Amino acid sequence: MQVTTIALRKGGVAKTATTVNLAAALAKQGKKTLVVDLDPQKNASKRLGFQYPKDGSQDFFSSLDAITNGTPMTDIMVCHANFDNNLWLAPSVDGLEHVGDIIRSEYYQLPKKAQSELSAEEHERSHLGHLSDSLVSLASEGFEHVLIDTPPRMGFHLTSALYASNWLFIPVFPDTDSLDALDELADYASHCIQTFSLPLMLVGVLLSGTRSGTNLAHAVKEHLTETFGSEGGLFSTQIPHTVKIPEGSNQGKTIFEYLPRHEHCKLFMQLAAEFENRIELMSASLKQEVANSGR
Repeated sequence: MQVTTIALRKGGVAKTATTVNLAAALAKQGKKTLVVDLDPQKNASKRLGFQYPKDGSQDFFSSLDAITNGTPMTDIMVCHANFDNNLWLAPSVDGLEHVGDIIRSEYYQLPKKAQSELSAEEHERSHLGHLSDSLVSLASEGFEHVLIDTPPRMGFHLTSALYASNWLFIPVFPDTDSLDALDELADYASHCIQTFSLPLMLVGVLLSGTRSGTNLAHAVKEHLTETFGSEGGLFSTQIPHTVKIPEGSNQGKTIFEYLPRHEHCKLFMQLAAEFENRIELMSASLKQEVANSGR
């Protein structure tokens, strides 16, 4: 099972649209896939058609339970109706934005002796593995991919996601703000890798929201290619701008459900194939490096 965090510290770069439609493409290819919605805005959950109780009640497990308590993912996930049991969701919930406050409150309710032996920072750090622990319950469920949608900021949600992941996937728009956010995320991920000794690798950067003929898009593409190269860098597949994806999202539908013959369906299927191929190649290369180092 491959676990991938999809992230960027900038809103409006089609991060959630990429997560949802890439997951749908993988499911269309027969790959059992789970989307974990760690964004308090709940957009991935809504785009996958999750129906929240109209009375505002929260009588169901959510991704909040996974990252605070390590609740087994098998108790949280719900199946999407239209992808032959291959597309699943761990929904977000109101209150997810307050996870830091929840953990701090828990710390100050500990006995004084426990507080003297464990700082508030150490207490919070002890929760970082809960999402990873939650995903362990999927081991016998046949999942091939877990895609984690994260909020557009650094912090506990993103760190928990990176802690649980094998791969980091970064969507960017063709603008300088995206490039700045990408550099910040790369630094943050590197810090997490070093601090927690994470086996995390960049699987790729996706250029989306492109419009044909714009000089800026061409310049950004050149910059990304020069920065990351072809391996573990820029995906050859690009996702051009279209209003059809947000139109479908407003109805709680992926592009495959909203317009199954749209060009973007083909592009997301192409992206899914490239994504899987890159994981396979990078995993094989990593295994070879490990084998060589043991000689």
